[in-house]
Amino acid sequence: MFKKSILFCALLAAMIGSGTAQASVVTFNLDQGINGTTPSANDVKPWLTASFTDIGKDLVQLVMTNNLVNATTKLATGEYVDDWLFNVDSKIANLTATYISGYQAVSFTTASQTNGIPAIKAGLFDINFVDGTAGNNRFTGGMTSVYNFSAVGLTADSFVTPSASDGAIAGGYYTAADVRGIYINGAGGYSGSIGTKMLQSSVPEPASVALLGLGVAALALARRRKKAQ
Repeated sequence: MFKKSILFCALLAAMIGSGTAQASVVTFNLDQGINGTTPSANDVKPWLTASFTDIGKDLVQLVMTNNLVNATTKLATGEYVDDWLFNVDSKIANLTATYISGYQAVSFTTASQTNGIPAIKAGLFDINFVDGTAGNNRFTGGMTSVYNFSAVGLTADSFVTPSASDGAIAGGYYTAADVRGIYINGAGGYSGSIGTKMLQSSVPEPASVALLGLGVAALALARRRKKAQ
């Protein structure tokens, strides 16, 4: 009876774990200059971070973090994000976004194949968060912005999709952003685009790993008891 119970638990854990094994956290670090002026050398790097997390069936949460602060003082530098672009798998239809907390973008578009503004020069993207440029409505260093995406079949891994060529720029970026308010040698008014072609991490959620581990442990225990008999 004990052996059957162990095997049942193992199979149950494995089945549950396999059903949630795709749940993941996808992180992109924007630390590569693309065009124009890069943020100050004294800034924390990566300059921006975007994390996509599976939080339910067909539901993904995006946390955008602005790291544009002085590495020594930890104070915001005055640099701010104007446009922030992302991609999504072409199989995903009717993508919707809901504001959750933190900084709220001025507008959000899912217009297919947009370059945000031509100066970014990172190719064509599917998603664009347009942020404010007025002094009291800027997405500046130390701030976060949280949105939930929903669509049938959507997972965090759906956003591991590179930008497409626009005919002049090859693309290949997972995410890119336009940064303004950059100061160089005490002079302001500079801007530039940053992004990444690298996937920083795509890892299973702890719960998924724990369930799979439980299944493996239960099967191992059952084998040891069998040998002991």
